[in-house]
Amino acid sequence: MYGLASMVSELLAHGAEIDAEDRHGLTPLLVAVQRGNLEAVQTFVSRGAKTDITDDQGHSLLDIARILGHTNTYLWLERQMTS
Repeated sequence: MYGLASMVSELLAHGAEIDAEDRHGLTPLLVAVQRGNLEAVQTFVSRGAKTDITDDQGHSLLDIARILGHTNTYLWLERQMTS
């Protein structure tokens, strides 16, 4: 997604809640992991999004990335969460 990092930064600068949940309890970071959007995942994590979250089935961010086959997202998250 072209310019995603800039768009997220702009929204956060104007008061958007980075860990806001939708009606299903999903945060922007969870959705980005589900979609395998590594740029979005990196942006949300670098801006302080909570990473110790789970979906409504109890799957962690790493679980979701692994289950859905988003290898690059999984590997990046694993490095971030173990450093």
